[in-house]
Amino acid sequence: MALALFAEIHVRDFQSAKAWYVQLLGESSFVAHGTEEVCELAENRSIAVEEQPENASHGAVTVFVDDLDAVVDVPPGALVQL
Repeated sequence: MALALFAEIHVRDFQSAKAWYVQLLGESSFVAHGTEEVCELAENRSIAVEEQPENASHGAVTVFVDDLDAVVDVPPGALVQL
């Protein structure tokens, strides 16, 4: 089963935070836009630092799988709450 992970860290001020995250994660792999850069930590494992002042200190994690039904056994019509 293929698995990919994309995480995002939200910061108040991208330019102020950038140097610290470069020390932690290394140079970015690519620039998504002026206030977001992405570091590929390993194949299919990336983390982005993005300026979102309203969500500073929060983050998001997205996990990608080839076949979700094969990974999660949920009866049809069941409500899944996290």
